[in-house]
Amino acid sequence: MRTIISVRRHAEYEKKDRGDLLTLRGIEQALSIGEELREKYKPLLAIYVSDTKRAQQTASAMLHAYGNRNPVVLGVLDELMVQDPESPPEGMQHDEFLQKWLDEYWADMGPMYQTGDRLIWKIWTHPQVDGRIEMITHCPNIEAALVRLFNTSPEEIPPSVSIKDIGGHFKHGEGFELVHDSYDDVLADCNIHHKGRIIPYYRIRNVSEGLPRCR
Repeated sequence: MRTIISVRRHAEYEKKDRGDLLTLRGIEQALSIGEELREKYKPLLAIYVSDTKRAQQTASAMLHAYGNRNPVVLGVLDELMVQDPESPPEGMQHDEFLQKWLDEYWADMGPMYQTGDRLIWKIWTHPQVDGRIEMITHCPNIEAALVRLFNTSPEEIPPSVSIKDIGGHFKHGEGFELVHDSYDDVLADCNIHHKGRIIPYYRIRNVSEGLPRCR
């Protein structure tokens, strides 16, 4: 049995003018993701979103393109919530801005630290199913989770691994996948795949077990 849990950023949206709604390009992005899921991947069993219009609109467009092929649960997860940062100041690169924002929250063990950790805990403890689960979340808690997983020590706060070390911030619609294989309810393999790199089972387990805030 293979479970795939995809954690991806919502599609493109316009923060200022459209009240947290997707742009036309964002709708096209979400439709394209749904079409790709329909053509290439195992059955889509559930989509979970944060309680924002852009995440829910992304999920709805994905489902529209995917078609009514399987029962799909569209649920809201607290683990996918996050406080949005403001836009980068003029002249500051986006990766640099997000890194500064994360480091400031990590300094006082604030909301950003917790949401990244809770996201790791949620995908680690999700029940195994034969199919695919999609989670639509936000920048930068998706980066926070991946930085934690790539870092060698779960106790190191802030992590020495940076957003640039994981290949930069996630573009709209981008994400990573946890792939969990089991046979007769016995774990065979479990890895996270991101941009051609793999985070192995023991690293995911060690980080997850070192996250008391998530339990």
